[in-house]
Amino acid sequence: ASLRLALQALSAHPLQGAAILLVDNPGRVAERLRGLLVAAARNPDEPLAVAYRGRPGHPLWLPARFWPSVLAWDGTEGLRGWFAHAGLAPRPVDLGIAEALSDLDTPSDLAAFQQAMEQQ
Repeated sequence: ASLRLALQALSAHPLQGAAILLVDNPGRVAERLRGLLVAAARNPDEPLAVAYRGRPGHPLWLPARFWPSVLAWDGTEGLRGWFAHAGLAPRPVDLGIAEALSDLDTPSDLAAFQQAMEQQ
């Protein structure tokens, strides 16, 4: 629902796309976002995802040309489900940043993440 609201609001503006960031995906966010936006400037019409060791993570670049289809999607699993339904996958942009794959859904996820950050 939050992505839908954001895309609806952004659709009123002449934009090439949007970077999608998750609140439960911390760690070197500014660095990952900069890398993604550099790649998006070269490929503004291609969905992109910051990756680590070939595994796509976050943030994600979603070109504006896909927004109408995403907004019309009423299936399950949100944007991941839309990509599967559309037969698309974001091209990985591997920046060598492991935090691209972080996903903090539980207190134990947070504790493990904090411990890993302390060891760096």
